[in-house]
This record gives sequence, structure tokens and C-alpha cells, in this order.
Amino acid sequence: FARFIHLSTTRVMMGASKSNLAKLRKKTGYPFGNCKKALENNNNDLEKAEKWLEDQAKALGWSKAMKMESRNTPQGLVGVAWDKHYAAMVEVNCETDFVSKNEKFQKLVDIVAKTCLHHSKADNPSPKSISKVVLEGEEMGKLIAADQQSLSDHVVRNIAMVGERLVLRRAALVSAQSPLQLSALTHPVTGNASQLGKYGTVLVYSAAAYDEGTAALAKQLCQHVIGMNPTKIEASPDDAAPAPIQPVVKERVVTEGEEDEGVTVEGGGGEEETVMMRQAFLLDAERTVADVVAEANIKVEDFVRFECGEGLSPESEEVTAKAAQAGG
Repeated sequence: FARFIHLSTTRVMMGASKSNLAKLRKKTGYPFGNCKKALENNNNDLEKAEKWLEDQAKALGWSKAMKMESRNTPQGLVGVAWDKHYAAMVEVNCETDFVSKNEKFQKLVDIVAKTCLHHSKADNPSPKSISKVVLEGEEMGKLIAADQQSLSDHVVRNIAMVGERLVLRRAALVSAQSPLQLSALTHPVTGNASQLGKYGTVLVYSAAAYDEGTAALAKQLCQHVIGMNPTKIEASPDDAAPAPIQPVVKERVVTEGEEDEGVTVEGGGGEEETVMMRQAFLLDAERTVADVVAEANIKVEDFVRFECGEGLSPESEEVTAKAAQAGG
């Protein structure tokens, strides 16, 4: 009888251990071997095991980060989290395109974007007209995420998991006072809560009426900014008169809801033409952007555009190396 009780108890404990192992693996994303060791070292206590894993990952991540300082990070993602009046667009870099497609890395970019958005709202609860704030990687690393961990800590934990150098490069925090509204888009669009892609833009606009039609057009204008890369909205008085529109084939751009193969569209103007209102509209090369917005009674007030990896050089890499090591 005593022997029967002993064996039954052992079976129950083994079952509980397996159950906790599955829960810990699902919650943290760490390998089964690491989760098993964490539970063994903490008497099968889930909470203590999770903390043990985080501490181990942080220590390993800092160690790896120090060893990876000289590695270039030309790949990565742009992420955007936004609502009608606030937006945060961030860039997080990694070494390879393979890691940029990794679910853990994408989750990291999502956390960074959402944390920056929360910071923007807390820091500027009543935006005046249009506000644009740029954060460097070191400043981003000090921000505290929803789990009360710094973004720098999130980065080093992910370094331990993906095995590459990761860098918080930059963030643009945009806010606009009502009735101005924001729109945002990344290309290509992913299914994450925050939009992720290699390109991103945040656009501030005003309209005679704010409805589904103007919101859809604002999204198309974001698509135009990504595909045509204007550098300013209107021409200055010193700019030469616009040249006739010459259709050119531009990059294939995917909008939300479209198939991933994208659509080939025509842009307008020569390479020297960077004034948005003078450009042929990305989705209708027969009309300029000025024609499109005038017809819809909408006005582009401002925009910010990110392209992942733009402007990176060996020299800038040395500067951004500090980002992954910023203290929390």
C-alpha cells in the first residue's frame, strides 16, 4: 500500500513538471532544455523559473552584445504603432534578413514601437498643432516597456535568443492636435498589431470631412510617400516650374488587404522631382498628388518616412553600437 502511494505521488509530480514545462516554454519562448533546467533549479515553481530564465538570458545577452560590437547590422525592420493623434515609428536593426523574419525579433520591434507610442502620449498628453520628436538608440533603450523592463533589457534578451547583434537605431514620435489626424503605413505589411516592414511613413493631414473615404485616401498618400520618396510637400518660391509628368515604373508596393505579390504602378517626374504635390500620384499616374488632394478636399500637413538601413555606414555603425548596450 505504501509502495502504491509512493509511485502515485511520483507520477503526479512528474505530470505537474511536464505541464509546467509546456507552460514555461509557451510563455517565454526559450528552448525546452533551458526551461527544464529552470524548473529543476527552482523546485518546479513557474514564477521563480521564469525569473531565473530572464536573469540568465540577460547575463548571456550582455555578454554576447559586448562580443558583437564590431558587427554590422544592415538589416532589420521599421515598426509603426499609432492612433488618430499619436504615432511612433521606430527602426530596429539586425545582422541578417533571416533574423528580421524571426517571430521573436518581430515581437521585439512591436514592443519597441508600442513603448515609444506610450512614452509619446505620456510625455505630450495635449499636443499643440504638430509635434515631431526624434529619439536616438540610447534614449530608446532607457524607456520602460509594459512589463517594467527597459527596452535595452528586451534587446539583450533577444540577442541571447537569436544569436545576432541587435540595435535600437531611431524613433520618430509624431503627434497632432485635433482636428488634424494621422495615418501610417509600412511596406510590406505584416500581420502584427504594430505594422512592420522595410519602409514606413507617418502622415499628418487635415480634411473638410473625416470619414472612411478620407482615411482611405490618407493611407494611399502614405503608400505614395513610401514608393515615391518625396522630400518636401510644397515647392518653395525659388523652385523651378515643374516639368511635364513623365511616367516611370516605380517599386511594387503592397497595401493592406492585397496579396503579397504586390502591384506594379507608375510614378511620375524625373529623379530630380522630390516635391510631393508635383509628383504623379502613385496609384494614378495621369494626375498629380496636388490634383488628387484638391479633389478630395484634403491637405497633407507633414510626413516622416523611414527606410530600414538608410544612411548606415561603418562610421555610423560605431555610433549606433551604443544603443544595444544602453542601461535601463
